[in-house]
Amino acid sequence: MVNELSKILSSNSKEDVLMGDILRVLLLFKRLWSWEIASEVSALRLTLGEEPVDIKEVKRALNKLKKKSLIDVEECFRSDPAGRSVKDLLVSLNLDATSTQQLYTDKRLIQYQEKRYQIFSSMNTKYSRS
Repeated sequence: MVNELSKILSSNSKEDVLMGDILRVLLLFKRLWSWEIASEVSALRLTLGEEPVDIKEVKRALNKLKKKSLIDVEECFRSDPAGRSVKDLLVSLNLDATSTQQLYTDKRLIQYQEKRYQIFSSMNTKYSRS
């Protein structure tokens, strides 16, 4: 599992970078619906000055991560904003302790967290002066 994760995290291929970004946001949030993953990966990328992702790309990447046994996927019903039941995928990480630690020390994740902290700190400073 560690070798597979290392390969994904060190790759520059578009597909592997997306799979790595999915793993990064799942590490931060633990468990997300597929549409939330697309939103959070897009937020990560926009924060890093990159282009957002498409839900179709995310679903393809989720299938690959599931085949590699790096995530668990449950097909469940959730409620949409109008209160209707919608079938969606509930996704969580399936990493051992060593792989989880490797992901916590990932440079891209650290860079994202630092930028996010800077943004929120500047907002806090701005609003505390008001």
